[in-house]
Amino acid sequence: MASFHLDFSHGLEFSKKVRSSLGSPVTSPTPDDARCFWLFASFARSKIKLVPKNVSLILQSILGGVASDFAVVEVKDWIFKFSVFSREVGILIYNLKVVSDASFKVAFHLWNEKGLALSESFISSSLSTNFHWIEFKHKKVKQSYADAVRQSSPPLTG
Repeated sequence: MASFHLDFSHGLEFSKKVRSSLGSPVTSPTPDDARCFWLFASFARSKIKLVPKNVSLILQSILGGVASDFAVVEVKDWIFKFSVFSREVGILIYNLKVVSDASFKVAFHLWNEKGLALSESFISSSLSTNFHWIEFKHKKVKQSYADAVRQSSPPLTG
């Protein structure tokens, strides 16, 4: 795992925010606890191999907490579910929407059917190439005065 660099300062800041506003940690050492909250993390791109252990480290770099406590599980290619301490912490993470840096781009969605659909949509929209239409105009074609008058509307009267 030494082949990539993650900046953990963002995670430390987010963890401090959670601790000060909610009085709780980001992660729980018991992810099956009744108060734990599950979310989806969907990746649009990543220079880091996306396996649960690496995704845990990415989440720690963004959110703080302890990497192993996220209990990351791969749901589909590029989509993972993970656990946080509580619903309140989960909503703060959900409100981050999309987090991007040089190594990855990840979106957070609620862990439900709609969240899975949004995760899939996020990935497919980022993988498709968006080309904007460019209107091609021919060079000005010389036309007669009579043709120009015929195309103008309303016709000139006097």
